[in-house]
Amino acid sequence: MTIIDTLKNILNPEVPGELPFSYRRVASKRRRRTMCISFDPSGNVLVVAAPYTSERAIQRFLWEKQEWILIHSNKIKKVIVAPRLFVDGELFYYLGHPYPLKTMETSTLVPQLVLSETHFVFQVPPLFPKAKRVRTLKKLFEKWYLKKGEEVVQNRVAYFAEKIGAPYKSIRLKEVSSIWGSCSQAGNLNFNWRLIMAPQDVLDYVVVHEVSHLLHHHHGKSFWACVLSLDLEYRTHIRWLKNNKHLLSYE
Repeated sequence: MTIIDTLKNILNPEVPGELPFSYRRVASKRRRRTMCISFDPSGNVLVVAAPYTSERAIQRFLWEKQEWILIHSNKIKKVIVAPRLFVDGELFYYLGHPYPLKTMETSTLVPQLVLSETHFVFQVPPLFPKAKRVRTLKKLFEKWYLKKGEEVVQNRVAYFAEKIGAPYKSIRLKEVSSIWGSCSQAGNLNFNWRLIMAPQDVLDYVVVHEVSHLLHHHHGKSFWACVLSLDLEYRTHIRWLKNNKHLLSYE
């Protein structure tokens, strides 16, 4: 073994053993020196690392974190949600409250979805074909959630933006799988429409997070101080999102 090889082993030692899980490497889109661990919806391990990071360095990093990784990966795998059946009695969430689904035959000409004090009511015309039920309900729930989400989010953005004197250009709710919200340099705010299923204070945290970015385009101390000024319990709300995101699904 040459002196160079010896130095390489000292600076970048081999992994002591075989990792007890597989992982997928994800190239970082930002310049970063550190590595980051995350999980996909099924609990599989993802490692975000700079393109120049060696596989040995990644594996050693994972080896050192393996106990934590196994605990959190298993937690995610335990809460994988069964597919929606869209049957009566199944629970659907609005602002953190569960409402059972109920079908009601009415004189309506086209199927409709309405929220009563106690249920999501699927109003159908007489002799509505059962074969169309699931497809129709999926479309109706998405339309309903988007409409209510726009009303609630626009109201909350206006409220928090006024508090800190932050102007914004537009608000848009859309389908995104990996983030809850975003804020562009131009002041355009985007939110995941599934947030309307979360408790009001959790939805408020995401709004506060993005509104704070209108003044602070980073995650430095001044940004988090701004978040704290609007949401004293923001850490609790971050944990809720991490632990309960499986509830924010209608599929």
